[in-house]
Amino acid sequence: MDRIQWKKIAGWLAKKANKSNFAFLGYILLIVFRPEPLELWLREHYPSVSPETFAYFVTMYFISMAIVYIPSMLIKYLRKKISPRRHPA
Repeated sequence: MDRIQWKKIAGWLAKKANKSNFAFLGYILLIVFRPEPLELWLREHYPSVSPETFAYFVTMYFISMAIVYIPSMLIKYLRKKISPRRHPA
């Protein structure tokens, strides 16, 4: 893909992320329907993986999801808080 197309895609995703639950729904769908589940990948590449290691990877996955999703919620909240009031004085 060229740079202009990536900018269009990134702009569209940014607009959608500002909507109510789009980012949350996207992450849920990513977790449920990812092309190659993490557990299958671990079994294929590391057959002797321990449950603690798998739990670590899942925890890191959710933490990385929160790093992206929580700031979008904060930005949306601050935009509502900072926007001018429509009530006449």
